[in-house]
Amino acid sequence: MKKLLALILIGVFVIIGCGEDKQTDKTSDTDKVLKETTGMTQSEIETEANAVTVSKKYPIKSGIITFERKGIIGTQKIIVYFDDYGIKERSETYNEDGSLDEIKFSDGENMYIKNKYSEDEKVFYIMGPGKFGTEMKFEPDPFKNDAKRAEKYKFKKQPNMNILGKDCEAYSTTISMGTTTFAGCDGILLYTKAELSIGISETIAVDFKEDVEVDPSMFRVPEGYKTQKS
Repeated sequence: MKKLLALILIGVFVIIGCGEDKQTDKTSDTDKVLKETTGMTQSEIETEANAVTVSKKYPIKSGIITFERKGIIGTQKIIVYFDDYGIKERSETYNEDGSLDEIKFSDGENMYIKNKYSEDEKVFYIMGPGKFGTEMKFEPDPFKNDAKRAEKYKFKKQPNMNILGKDCEAYSTTISMGTTTFAGCDGILLYTKAELSIGISETIAVDFKEDVEVDPSMFRVPEGYKTQKS
């Protein structure tokens, strides 16, 4: 129960809203030329360009990050894989004895999970939408446009940290259960420290391979497995 509680407290969830633009059926002379030359109208070109920009979670196309976590739930190794600028993402958590504790991945549409409690089942459970990936995107000031929330969570800038040779910005938030510190750069979270009433948990990146080839099968349900909504 203590381990489950710790995992719940350490978890971070980010919600991002987006709007829709209205389109018109009216086609200008410019649109006619564009349609003939590119196959798309000006509006369609702009919409596609915006979609590409919005969908890029990270500025790096692909990567493999290895983390070490120590604290409340013992020592664990976490390996995060991402591709297509973070549209596809996968997290694998290993226990101290090397056994697999959990697999979680997003194919850009859904979030799938399988843990040691269901290791005998040929099932990956669908946890919900996966468009934000498995990891929190690092924002140096997530409350910059919301002073009330910044005050509520006692947002505080912390000194920069050097993680794997990267100059990472850092900040902390505080709630009744304790304080959590986050650090990262280029939108990539590389450090988390949760100082909670039940103990301390620290997760830090110990290796980061950038722009490497990641097997596409990492973001697909393995053959022979079925999916099921949780």
